[in-house]
Amino acid sequence: MPMAEPPTDRSTARNPRGNASSGIRRRLRVFLRTDALRVRRAGLLSGLLLVAGVAAGVLMIVTEFTHIRYVTSITASCSDFAGKSVRDGCLTIGHQSHSWSVGLLGLFAILMAFGAAVGRSRPAAVALTIAGAVVLGITLLHDLPNTRKTGQIGFAFVQARAHKGAG
Repeated sequence: MPMAEPPTDRSTARNPRGNASSGIRRRLRVFLRTDALRVRRAGLLSGLLLVAGVAAGVLMIVTEFTHIRYVTSITASCSDFAGKSVRDGCLTIGHQSHSWSVGLLGLFAILMAFGAAVGRSRPAAVALTIAGAVVLGITLLHDLPNTRKTGQIGFAFVQARAHKGAG
């Protein structure tokens, strides 16, 4: 049985419009230039949305490294406490309180702000709104009530006071 001949009437592949495979620096420069043009063409309102979304995302990430609450005592400092668990109760940092979830939501918010502003994507805008509501819920329902608790230090020292941190 003879083998089939390959078809000869096929058209050749189209020539590429640009050579984006010439190097990583060129590809990155082309990528960033087209995104900068898209941001400029999006308009003032979209630019404000992008700035607000990126600022909110950065603040969410910064919150992971700031103090949520700290406990003070008149008679002893945190280094005076014997147990490690008691010493750890003196200061609560953001990532200790909510296990990096606000930081991940911050990264998500930055990406969704770009999609909502530059890409004019309604699903991205809805996702950005939901991410903001979730972070607000974590802050008001979990972190804020914990700022008044003295924990084990309050049991050991009657005059221990809990204070809100910058986070």
